[in-house]
Amino acid sequence: MLRPVVAPDPPPPPRGLLVELYSNGSEKLHQLRDKGWVHLKGAVPSETVAELVSGYDDHLEKGGFRGRFGKPSTIDGVGSLPEHMWGIDITYLPFSPAAWNARNAVRSVFAAEAGVDPEECAVSIDGTMAARPDVVTTPPYDKARPRLPTKTNPKTGLPSGPGHIDQCPKNSATADSQQCFLALSRARLIDLSTVLLVPRGRWTIQGMMDAARAQFPKAFQESSRQGDGDGMFFPPHVQEWLVQQGVAQAIKPDLDPGDILIWSSTLPHCAGAGKLPRGGKRNPRLGQIVGFFPADRVSKQAKEERLRLAGIEQCSGQQVHRPAPHLPWPPTIRRTTGGEGNWPPLYKAIKRKREQVEAGERPPAYVDAPDDSEDTRANKRLIRSLLG
Repeated sequence: MLRPVVAPDPPPPPRGLLVELYSNGSEKLHQLRDKGWVHLKGAVPSETVAELVSGYDDHLEKGGFRGRFGKPSTIDGVGSLPEHMWGIDITYLPFSPAAWNARNAVRSVFAAEAGVDPEECAVSIDGTMAARPDVVTTPPYDKARPRLPTKTNPKTGLPSGPGHIDQCPKNSATADSQQCFLALSRARLIDLSTVLLVPRGRWTIQGMMDAARAQFPKAFQESSRQGDGDGMFFPPHVQEWLVQQGVAQAIKPDLDPGDILIWSSTLPHCAGAGKLPRGGKRNPRLGQIVGFFPADRVSKQAKEERLRLAGIEQCSGQQVHRPAPHLPWPPTIRRTTGGEGNWPPLYKAIKRKREQVEAGERPPAYVDAPDDSEDTRANKRLIRSLLG
């Protein structure tokens, strides 16, 4: 084992657009600023959790899916839940009333920790974690030798996921943005849930990431998934150096419904699950992903892009101030044999709806229509509030 690197004393000051917001907030946000992650246990009341789960299940029924998170035994294979990308629904559930209500519930908690009015926080348009029990990543998370699941492409020698960061690799700040995950299902070691590579001991997230960049500058140039965009697969050899040097450790927090796990967008992370023992059974995974940024600091250009994407109901990831469209369709839908003509009816309808909005034939999803019910109008008011 390599000799541990000593953490700088004093640690490097945190850098990023949200340092002041975190510094003026609670001790929990101070931890987010300094360590890059925080676990808010029981943050959302059980009554609210039950209402949200019921709301997601109602939307599943409306879409013709047989799975119900209120009855996990019904989530039993392909067709029980919407198609996904790494267990994340980016097309259907994220635009349900339940998803907007979930984002609002998390916004109330985040704003309280920050000491600001919830209306001052604009939310990201991110996906809904809706994964069957058989959906897992590899390699499995090993509690005896904990690591963030990462792999290298044998042909290119480049990292190939699933471990990643959600920030441009050229950006070395660690307090520019964050992801919040509201757990709506129980997650233990064997269940699919978030694995984080976090600073250890006296190390801070800024110190940890600065050390990684200083030791492996080339890795942060070659690992990008999207060029100059936000996001890069995290290199396995960089993780191993951080762990062996005593700078970082991989953790997989147990989550209960109502917990909120928050982490910096620059913190290496992904979903992972422990090895399933003989006769064991995993829980399906339900939760809402959302990020926050001061609404009055979002640029005019970013606001316009957010409104465009929300209008056609397309996800834009967790970067509020740097919105960029997610893939418009899950990989399995895009690769349907025979092309769009063989898509499931629900996805054909979503595509047609998007085309109508873009053509001006129907209003954007957040704009009232003459035939809207009062419930629909209330949901659209909430969407406009959350978009800032």
